[in-house]
Amino acid sequence: FSTRRGETRVVPLEDGSVMTVNTLSAGVVRYGKSARTVMLKSGEALFNVVADIGRPFVVRSGDTTVVANGASFLVRRLADRPLQVVSFGGDVEIKGDVGRRLKLAANTQAMVHDGALPQNVGLVDVDRELAWRRGRIQLENETLSQAAQEFSRYNDTPIVMADSGVAGLRITGLFVANDPVAFAKAAAGSLGLKVDVNAQQIVLA
Repeated sequence: FSTRRGETRVVPLEDGSVMTVNTLSAGVVRYGKSARTVMLKSGEALFNVVADIGRPFVVRSGDTTVVANGASFLVRRLADRPLQVVSFGGDVEIKGDVGRRLKLAANTQAMVHDGALPQNVGLVDVDRELAWRRGRIQLENETLSQAAQEFSRYNDTPIVMADSGVAGLRITGLFVANDPVAFAKAAAGSLGLKVDVNAQQIVLA
């Protein structure tokens, strides 16, 4: 499976489980007699897994393996970021690169660095983590630089900052993922900036 920039897909699987794939994601689904396996090469996917005691549902991404049954969880693998695993409920366990295992309770997440599991897990805002399913980006005190990076996952037209001072300004809000111009205008209005839109880029100054 794969998705283009800005595309999301709902993929029904043969056992009744459902995989919802976000923008710029790629991987392979392999179902066998003893396991249901997904190799997530890049991007992000939400899994709603039907329980099957004899066939665990396994998601592998890099050095990390997630095993689930009767669960809802998300795996996000983006360049230059740790692997993020979010549990929304059910039996979700992460296996690291040295045999460590970590079980996730509902509405918690783990950030996995190169297969090394964290000592602690954190709570998540479910609406924020799943905003992309509604075509939205929810920002919570993010820098404009971080916001621009998130919008680049969904749009070909980049948002560019005129200088580091602008890039470090912070913003909170819910925005339409495929409308970077509307985001830039909203950011400019709330932060006292100017917007220059042309065919190549959107500049905040």
